[in-house]
Amino acid sequence: QCFKYGLTKIHLLLGYKADEIKNYFGSGRQLNVQLIYHIEQYPLGTGGAILNILEKLNDNFLIIYGDIYFKFNIYNFINFHYKKKAEATLFVHPNDHPYDSDIVVLKGNNRVTKILKKNTHNHLWTKNLVNAAIMIVEKKMLKKIQKIEFPFDLINDVFPNLIIKSKIYGYVNHSYVKDMGTTQRLQQVEKDIKNKVIEKISDETKTPAIFLDRDGVINEELGHIYHEKQIKLIKNSAKAISMINKMGFLAIVITNQPVIARGECTKKKIKIIHDKLE
Repeated sequence: QCFKYGLTKIHLLLGYKADEIKNYFGSGRQLNVQLIYHIEQYPLGTGGAILNILEKLNDNFLIIYGDIYFKFNIYNFINFHYKKKAEATLFVHPNDHPYDSDIVVLKGNNRVTKILKKNTHNHLWTKNLVNAAIMIVEKKMLKKIQKIEFPFDLINDVFPNLIIKSKIYGYVNHSYVKDMGTTQRLQQVEKDIKNKVIEKISDETKTPAIFLDRDGVINEELGHIYHEKQIKLIKNSAKAISMINKMGFLAIVITNQPVIARGECTKKKIKIIHDKLE
């Protein structure tokens, strides 16, 4: 994917079993890229590893965590970053395990307002927008980092402190980006490759979609719904949507809400209702 979009100079930041990775990929010539290896002598964390080689990087650069499998149009991602004149842009998307993922909260213009650490937001209703561990960063932003002890994490230890004083945006995309950090998730990625799910939902190709009504299809028909407590899923509707997603279709919910016109509910309240449903 990097080679396809002209990103041919790749720094690999390694620690555990670095030699096995280095011996396997070599110089990168067979992949038509240049691989530059940086092996840490002790754990630096995702933030520490990048800060350690910062002066060797361009003014802006793409960061991809090593346990990610993805297929999306990188040009569109880069263009969004430049258009927003962002200091950092996070790739954010819905996933099937939001409760153990970092949730990114965006304003209407896609500016990041909060990053909720995994396993801390189970009681909150937020959109299912997860940090996908792919981002574009301006070097000048990372130079704002004050003295910090190693190891440290880029998302959890650095970004929350920079959100207020830096222009950080979220690029929302539904293409295939999967974390392979557990045996179960790795097996799912292998299955998706075999079943050609990845091509179906890539923004490089046309994607089939299924449009679903909300009331009476996903949640129980309870008249005019104006409070999140009224949202009760129909039995097996969540399972059905999961099956749609696994088949490589987009599941799109469409719903008209007369409760706004009737003055029974505000747009802000509708958002909370839909965030709960999501």
